[in-house]
Amino acid sequence: MTGALACGCAASLTDLQPAKTVPAHHLDVTVSVQGTPPSGLPGRTLDDVERADAVTDPLSDAEIRQLAEAASGVVVAPPSVDALFALTYGVTDRFELRARAGLTNFGGTARVLFLRTAVGVYGSIGVTGLFGFASFPIERYTDRVHARRERRNEIALPLLFGYSSAHAHAHVWAGPKLAFTHFDSRFDVCLDVLCSRKGKGRVSGWARYYGGQIGAAVGGPRVWFALEMSLSRVHPTTTARVTQTGDAPIMVRYERKGRVFVPALGIITRF
Repeated sequence: MTGALACGCAASLTDLQPAKTVPAHHLDVTVSVQGTPPSGLPGRTLDDVERADAVTDPLSDAEIRQLAEAASGVVVAPPSVDALFALTYGVTDRFELRARAGLTNFGGTARVLFLRTAVGVYGSIGVTGLFGFASFPIERYTDRVHARRERRNEIALPLLFGYSSAHAHAHVWAGPKLAFTHFDSRFDVCLDVLCSRKGKGRVSGWARYYGGQIGAAVGGPRVWFALEMSLSRVHPTTTARVTQTGDAPIMVRYERKGRVFVPALGIITRF
């Protein structure tokens, strides 16, 4: 299996945020990197792509279906690396707004603190909207498929409980997260070895991510080093369609379920 990861549009399953919201009129700046290693469903996806590279010439309908299925897996759960830059502003002590941007997506989050105790236990709930724009470079692994465009819209609902020390030197947090993603990806399929004949491909559909995240941050009172890990179960409902001149379209339905593990590491600075 090829071990290299690449930037590609994937679900954003980590946030790198403590359960406690940002204090009123303060600003948190978060810089982090997250990766989806080729294990679980992303690993099986990469195996599919590498197997698809061994198809014969000219392509049979069965081999075109194999390539379309590999392209579907790349859209749903690609192995990838992404960076995050986020600005989080405390509107009040119980409500914050966040703007975030990465190499593959951008969006925002609104979060409310609903639990605050004297011993430092907190609970918060939020809603995140993200827009993805970068395709996974599938052509790095196979000459038969070339990504052209990808659009991804995502809504996530994170619920966090955690503990923050009295002087904010340490934070720990954990909780469930539910995410819904809609995607529309376009790609070309080379029908012969010289790519003189091409089929037009499209992958569209939905995926649901059920999982949770756990994290910790140490430092303070203004700078923290943070680590977060997310594990989710993916349930996709996806259709791939490949059209060829003079032939009927080939349709492939992709509903392979699996797990996705995403670790993230970063720095949080408060102003």
